[in-house]
Amino acid sequence: MIFLLSFLLETSPTRATSLCYNVRQMTAEQWLRLHSELMVITVSCGQNSSGESLVPLYQNFTQENIASLQKAEATLMKFYKDHYGGNGLQALDKLRTRLGNEYGLKVAELSTPRYCQQFQDKVESIYHLTPTQLNIVVQRMTHNEKSEFYLCPKQQPDIAKTRQ
Repeated sequence: MIFLLSFLLETSPTRATSLCYNVRQMTAEQWLRLHSELMVITVSCGQNSSGESLVPLYQNFTQENIASLQKAEATLMKFYKDHYGGNGLQALDKLRTRLGNEYGLKVAELSTPRYCQQFQDKVESIYHLTPTQLNIVVQRMTHNEKSEFYLCPKQQPDIAKTRQ
């Protein structure tokens, strides 16, 4: 059992403490986090608080943002390829699975009815954002949300410069 835990910790990208993301990589992961969260909300809740199906909203969100999602995937595949070898696809697939599981666990922890009560309208609200507003949401996530790796120290914004 201890060997298995040790193996999992050593092979998990989140445990490679010497690795960090640049801003572009962090933003890419947040795009995939948002997409995964919207998928879990759609699958778990099925409809918004008005009783409208979330499926078309999620599908349309995906179609309208496919270029950003594909760019995010390519960015992370290159990161994984550079740090783990291969073509990066297997590591990207593992990330996507972890993200789905992470949001699925949130459903289980709250219970589906409570989770949906809290989050079912997020798909619609995100779908109706303008591209500029959506980019602002993703940028905020980049600096406020959990991620697989930390932002590299040299990538941290200099607070003194941002106040000028």
